[in-house]
Amino acid sequence: MQTGFSEALTRLRHERGLSQKQAAADLGISQALLSHYENGIREPRLEFVIRACDYYQVSADRILGRGGEDDARGQAVTETAKRLLCRLEEVNGDSASAAVICFQNAAEALLYMLDQPGRVLPPEMLIREQQGFAELLRTLTDEG
Repeated sequence: MQTGFSEALTRLRHERGLSQKQAAADLGISQALLSHYENGIREPRLEFVIRACDYYQVSADRILGRGGEDDARGQAVTETAKRLLCRLEEVNGDSASAAVICFQNAAEALLYMLDQPGRVLPPEMLIREQQGFAELLRTLTDEG
């Protein structure tokens, strides 16, 4: 098994604020065995992987370190963007190309701000950008 499993198992335990002792007890194994799993010394049987998925309420992809939930989130964002672009094209008809360009420019501007080295956007700036983006979308989809 790849190190992704041991790292994911440790990360899930930390995210939930659990001690190794508590997680091991809840999972029905010794703390030493959990430590071996988390350090990649031993590989678990399938039964343990399933039990750990149920315990942490995550997919097998995530616990195996395959990024399943991160991939799903990215796919959901992509699907949302596709639906939005389709809707912009429906509402704006002949001017759909301009609407799509406006959407892309707004998204690129936000990405540019986030890509600046050492840049962390404060919550109020994110809110302002989100409000500006929402206003752009309202304008682009206004049928009146």
